[in-house]
Amino acid sequence: MENQQAMDCTIDSEQPNLDLGQLQEYVYDLASQVKEHSTILKEMALLREKVSTLQKENMILASENKILKEKFISVSSNPGASKTTVLPRVSNQSTEDFNRGSSSKDSTWANKAAETRPEKPKRTSCLGWR
Repeated sequence: MENQQAMDCTIDSEQPNLDLGQLQEYVYDLASQVKEHSTILKEMALLREKVSTLQKENMILASENKILKEKFISVSSNPGASKTTVLPRVSNQSTEDFNRGSSSKDSTWANKAAETRPEKPKRTSCLGWR
């Protein structure tokens, strides 16, 4: 009750000669300002969340950048380590000859395996028919 009286005094002191229409307009104007401030506060909260997310992403990127710099320095200080070494061929045989040779060996092996495999027994039905 005291708070209401304090507000009444404030309104009376700020706008001493208001009629009912002017007072309603004043209250609507205040309500509009409250709504606007509420919207601004919500937007600020969203922006704070976005800033927090961006700061976390920045920390992750800074960490990745540090790792990449260390790798770059490591490779720069030892340039031979960054090159891949190609091993020489063991034989002079071309790949076509090699592939043909292996397939003929594979088929010979498959034929020998088929010859030594035991014959499967024929299935019979429940009635004894073949």
